[in-house]
Amino acid sequence: MPRILFVEDETEVLDTLLKFFGREGYHVYGARTGTEALELADKHPIDIAVLDVMLHEGPAGPDAMDGFEILRRLRDQGFDRPVIFLTARTDEQDRLTGFELGADDYVTKPFSLRELKARVEARM
Repeated sequence: MPRILFVEDETEVLDTLLKFFGREGYHVYGARTGTEALELADKHPIDIAVLDVMLHEGPAGPDAMDGFEILRRLRDQGFDRPVIFLTARTDEQDRLTGFELGADDYVTKPFSLRELKARVEARM
């Protein structure tokens, strides 16, 4: 079964994603921070990543990452699998930034689980 990495700092949203996609037969991994996401991607073969743009990792610093930075680092590490942004950021510039960094899709919140599943399956 495909393996999905979800990066989402809102616990309720992350839990919902993990439960839904787990029930659908996917192997799911969840991270609430960029550091956790990079560690999981390093330890497990991931088929697709679904990243939130805005992550609240505490005070800005050298280790603070948003979804754009996670994607940059994943790509720098050779991650060539599909990436979907799932975010409340709806500005055109945010979408363009995501695509320029190598995202394959951009879904805005609020979202439908069924539509997100269809988008994941279309990228597999």
